[in-house]
Amino acid sequence: MSAARCLSHVKPAIPLLMYFILKLCMIIAYSATQWIPPRWLLDIIANGIAAEQFARYPDRMILMPLFLTRIEIPLEILVLSFVYGLTIFLVASARKGEAISLERALSSVSPRWPHLALAYLVSSTALFVVVRIPAILTSNATGVSYSMQFLLAAIVGIVAQSFLAYAGTLVVIEKRTGLDSVKSSAFFAGHHLVESLLLVAIPFVVSLPVLLLSLNPSAIASQLSPDFLVIWQIAAEAIDMVMGYFLVGAATIFLMQSKEKERTS
Repeated sequence: MSAARCLSHVKPAIPLLMYFILKLCMIIAYSATQWIPPRWLLDIIANGIAAEQFARYPDRMILMPLFLTRIEIPLEILVLSFVYGLTIFLVASARKGEAISLERALSSVSPRWPHLALAYLVSSTALFVVVRIPAILTSNATGVSYSMQFLLAAIVGIVAQSFLAYAGTLVVIEKRTGLDSVKSSAFFAGHHLVESLLLVAIPFVVSLPVLLLSLNPSAIASQLSPDFLVIWQIAAEAIDMVMGYFLVGAATIFLMQSKEKERTS
């Protein structure tokens, strides 16, 4: 089955759609309540921000992207890794012409969850460290603007993620361990560097406008409305879901096709 037909199926996108609904509930809960995070939680995810700011309007709306992004970090390691694993299995089933069964995906991916979580933990940590290298190296340099630092970090991030993009697929499809999947992903990407860079760069470029505006929620609040940040956050999560599906699905299909060519050559 072609890549386009595999990704056009509805069922492989269901796990990510369910995760999006979870994120949507978090956004609504944050914006519709006056809950103030306890001090210990703020010390972990938003150090330096006073709890009173979460009780004041429009500060509460402006702080929403930062708060939700930080609190989603453990969710991405523990939950999103499993969701991506289900997506990979379903896309692979469509690619092989098999029945696309959520029940089969759950039974097959559940035993692989610890390896998926470890693979995404290692990949996320490595990416977190790597994208900060340009800022560290240029922190004392004169004439290097924030825009240049962002551009350098984006380029470094795309390259780094290209080497890590196949880790989850290798855990699910080839039953690799968490650490071995990361090493094997880097090895595979090194042999298919151009294709891997494109797989990562395309969704990054598509979501770049949302990312740039999300870095400055105060500007959105002042130019439009603080309440518009809720709509913006939902739109950002929707784009993130679609681009995540494209990246994981395309990486899965490309790896499977490449492995098939290797076996037949």
